[in-house]
Amino acid sequence: MNSLKRLAEDIEESKQYGGHVIRSHRRPPTGNMRKAAAASMLIAALALTLAPVAGTPVLRQAVDASVVDAEPLEVVDPATTTTIEIEHIKEQITRSRRAAVAAPTLAPAVVRVIKPTWVHPLASGKQGNSCYRTSKRPSHGGVDLAQPAGTPIRSVAAGIIYRKAYESDGAGYYVTVRHDGNVFSQYHHLRAHSPLGVGARVSVGQTIGYVGRTGNATGNHLHFEIRTGSVGNRVNPAPFMRARGINIGC
Repeated sequence: MNSLKRLAEDIEESKQYGGHVIRSHRRPPTGNMRKAAAASMLIAALALTLAPVAGTPVLRQAVDASVVDAEPLEVVDPATTTTIEIEHIKEQITRSRRAAVAAPTLAPAVVRVIKPTWVHPLASGKQGNSCYRTSKRPSHGGVDLAQPAGTPIRSVAAGIIYRKAYESDGAGYYVTVRHDGNVFSQYHHLRAHSPLGVGARVSVGQTIGYVGRTGNATGNHLHFEIRTGSVGNRVNPAPFMRARGINIGC
């Protein structure tokens, strides 16, 4: 009976303040006001649970609502606090967690490795020790690159094995690769025949033979040539390769 009387007093008082109950430490809280305070504390607890996920201004308001007897006076609606506000907080928690689960996972970055179009014929990047058609060797049609016997020789660009042969008094074992644009690269003094057959496709940097000293050679080295337009038209390989970003010296 006393509870009904106090509830009637609260309702009557709420009419004087736009349907809300004013509570302060100056007036002992009624039963419904205690429920409102408890509801506010529950809202604050729910807000703290949700805060790391959402962090919205609504949560800040909910935390402030947990202060029961602070000054200045606060407005609490005991009729709706335990239903509307709590359900609203619960709904925000549910939505935020669903959004966190449904958030798309970023795919790892895809790194494309672009292979060079042209490379040095030797992985060491050895510089030429005897150059193209010097005054001392006017008939020398390439660049000599000294390397130990058995060093892999690389195709300077993608192409097709055009020819492989042996000349006892000149190139020794050699191989010719044809590239796009009627460009030919030729490699002399191999240790043995190229392991690749004529017509085989080769990729840039692929091993096509090994350094030796066959034919007319005084030591182990690669004699490297470039021919353009036709297989018989030699050009200076040093500036040709330099124009493609490769330094072979000379």
